[in-house]
Amino acid sequence: MAQDSRAPFYEITVNPDGLQILPGAPADVLYLMAPAKQGGGDIDADGAGEVVLVTTRSALEREYGAASDGSLMTFYGNLVYDYGSGLIKSCRVVNDDFAQASVELYNDDPYPTVVLTLKSKEYSEFANNILIDVEAGSTIGSMVTIYDGTVTEIFDNLTDVEAIATAINSATTGSNLIIAEFDVGDASAVLADIVGAQLTGGDSGDTNVPTTAYVAALSKAELHKDVTLVVAPGVDDATFHNAMKVHCELMSNKKNKAYRTAFVGCGLSLTLEERLQLTTTLGSERLCYLAQGGYLMNPVDASSTLYPASVIVVPIMGKIMSQAFYTPVIYSALSNVMDLEIQWDMDTQDLVHQANMVSLDIQNGAVVVVDCITTSDVSAYEDIHLMRIYDQVSRDLGNTLRLSIGRPNSDATFTWAKGLVTRSLNTLRNVGAIQNFNVLNDTTPDDKLMKNFRVKVEIAPMLPIKYAYGQIDLLPPS
Repeated sequence: MAQDSRAPFYEITVNPDGLQILPGAPADVLYLMAPAKQGGGDIDADGAGEVVLVTTRSALEREYGAASDGSLMTFYGNLVYDYGSGLIKSCRVVNDDFAQASVELYNDDPYPTVVLTLKSKEYSEFANNILIDVEAGSTIGSMVTIYDGTVTEIFDNLTDVEAIATAINSATTGSNLIIAEFDVGDASAVLADIVGAQLTGGDSGDTNVPTTAYVAALSKAELHKDVTLVVAPGVDDATFHNAMKVHCELMSNKKNKAYRTAFVGCGLSLTLEERLQLTTTLGSERLCYLAQGGYLMNPVDASSTLYPASVIVVPIMGKIMSQAFYTPVIYSALSNVMDLEIQWDMDTQDLVHQANMVSLDIQNGAVVVVDCITTSDVSAYEDIHLMRIYDQVSRDLGNTLRLSIGRPNSDATFTWAKGLVTRSLNTLRNVGAIQNFNVLNDTTPDDKLMKNFRVKVEIAPMLPIKYAYGQIDLLPPS
């Protein structure tokens, strides 16, 4: 199948915004919604946590647990960091079972009663590893030691329960692992000595997360205008995919001016016909749909494990984020995807393309992206990298329009603005992002009365050849 025929130029609608982005390779910001093995901070009643900025692999593990311990969020995030650096805004989602670990401590009395409760700061199974020792203080009172196998904290010479709680809860010198709670009537009580009191009951809520938690997490993305890519790994719910599409369309419109694209995938073991039906109601230049699962290295036992397309979207995100915005990922190797759920022949690839779905293939022993298209039927928005170019042009034009506010309503102002726009587009042409462009004055008489001016930009995109058929007749020399 050859590329659809295209006119020399495509007119784009400029959505002005105030981002100070000039031509080059702007950093993508990935909005990641997924469960985690650990994570502090508040969790809303609907199951969504705080939005946390993560910039390195180690920071991701500190926030959400190690991949080797089965932390799916760290696993997902590390697929991004396999290709280098990346900016991730991550929102933890949980089920109703998430809980802090806790332990109750008794007073030093012939008839002991509970006088102090210690709770983990994390809502996590890992918090169940926290142990508490209470023994005589080096000078007076009690010494409390808190440890989890990695971190050890010591609070010494504490005379009573109130002093212990105050030391543990201090905002500057307190514990990083636990908080302390007590009743006022027990403030002067003295703790009984104990060794190895273990916190129990911690649960990160990282399994069976309801769709409502993801919806709540998605709504929080509306506050973050710098997000460019949106994923919810492991989620193959069609209703939520539609919610992601609507979110990205609304955030990318003229009012919000926060250009972003969602990347989703299907589950395992679907027939080809079932896969091809998935995009029938999801057509949008703001949504990409992956049709195939693949094999990744399991973070717990390092085995090759089959994951659905809804997870394989993440290494594709990592590849996209590692490259300049104008560089297509077509035929780019996914180094951390070891094999495919199913490999299709060219005819099947053609059907998948016609369904506006992203597909993968194995070439020269590597898994590669054959088609990285959106679910849109509009030719000009077919490729995700072309969408990214349009988004960048819109940002540049929006910045020019913002800088024009307050200048005289004159031809000189338009000439000045056109010069900025032309310089920006020239840079894109020089790096091979576009073939050519036109910058037109689209100001109407009514616009002049309202002291407005309009700029229309036409772009001839630079499109890769994805499919080519033909034959060559080799004739013997005469």
